[in-house]
Amino acid sequence: MKLFSKEKGFVFSALNAVLLIWMIVSAVSMVSNLSSLLIKDSDYTYDEYKLLYCNMDYITEEECQNDYSAHKLSNRSWNNDYKREIIVAIGNLVIVGGAMYLINKEKTTDKKKK
Repeated sequence: MKLFSKEKGFVFSALNAVLLIWMIVSAVSMVSNLSSLLIKDSDYTYDEYKLLYCNMDYITEEECQNDYSAHKLSNRSWNNDYKREIIVAIGNLVIVGGAMYLINKEKTTDKKKK
């Protein structure tokens, strides 16, 4: 499969270049989101969160618990976003890869009919 041969012409070479860049961007996006999903920030217990983020001189216990609950919900939301982006990137890779294959597949001649 030759993506940039002279027989393709300018239009198909430009289309192949765009599709190739699209595939590279999708692959980088997938790897980036996958690494963010697999290598998570520390999942703090409430006591650890309280020591790190709740200064009891300026914040009450109830506010600290509310902040911790919001922190947990935010982490769950980020995980869902990462998963969604990975699925979109895989879809892009499959669709763009299929389009590149169909555009560039070699024409076969049927020798059996002769």
